[in-house]
Amino acid sequence: MAIEKRPEALARAVELREAGPLLASGHRMPAVGFGTSGLAPGIDTEEAVKCAMIHGYRHFDCAAKYGNEISVGVALKNSGIEREEFFITSKVWLDSMTYEGTIESCHRSIRDLKCQYLDLYLIHWPASPYKQPNWRDINLNVWRAMCDLYREGLVKSIGVSNCKELHLDDLLKSEIPPMVNQLEVHPGHAQRSLLKFSQDRNMVIQGWSPLGRSKVVRNEVVIEMARKYGRTPAQICLRYDWQLGVVPLPKAVNIDHVITNLNFLNFEISDEDMEVLHKLENAQVGFSYEDPDM
Repeated sequence: MAIEKRPEALARAVELREAGPLLASGHRMPAVGFGTSGLAPGIDTEEAVKCAMIHGYRHFDCAAKYGNEISVGVALKNSGIEREEFFITSKVWLDSMTYEGTIESCHRSIRDLKCQYLDLYLIHWPASPYKQPNWRDINLNVWRAMCDLYREGLVKSIGVSNCKELHLDDLLKSEIPPMVNQLEVHPGHAQRSLLKFSQDRNMVIQGWSPLGRSKVVRNEVVIEMARKYGRTPAQICLRYDWQLGVVPLPKAVNIDHVITNLNFLNFEISDEDMEVLHKLENAQVGFSYEDPDM
């Protein structure tokens, strides 16, 4: 059944699309995405995605690893919203890190998501010199497949996730360098040096776990700052990402959180308060400890 098209939600979807960054491919990414990691496949995922769409989300961050792309696809197909209005991301996982495996994984995600093409396709997790002796060859072969998918038009933009400088060096020499780097970014783990490295090389940054696995939003510094600005702690975290030039990818199943997570564009955190939030990194508040080199 097609979702109810509420005027305020449609206006919000347009606002988020227009405010978002332009990728090197020429395509625009909406200013916030809805994260689907951890959503159980089936009705839970379908309802969460449907709720997000009802309230104005059009940007959905998916991955083969999440195991729920079929359910996301059902929600997208049944929404009654035109494909062109969506910005859909998927990622190739470690079990498909060959040229052929990447091509097959992309086709499978497109089929499962029922979306004809992907707006963004990412290497979910790079091969690492700390784990694989031939890590450079693995990453380059996967990137070669990504470039071919891009040239064919099956994906509109390509990039990476969780990649540090050493993983990016070889890929940046490619004829088509990465357009996006998706990283864990929140006040307790901002990775500002890596952000600058990536942004200086024309990569847009997406921020996964922008709420620090809900630990940052329970931090007293963030709670007090939320009171000061008349915002929710989650909005402080999302605005923090945005002011770093990062597109946040929050996940929520609570309707109130789904709605409030969209409202971070219409206020600004002062430079002084940004410095206060930066200091949370000293204690690594909310850091997942997920790292390709660990």
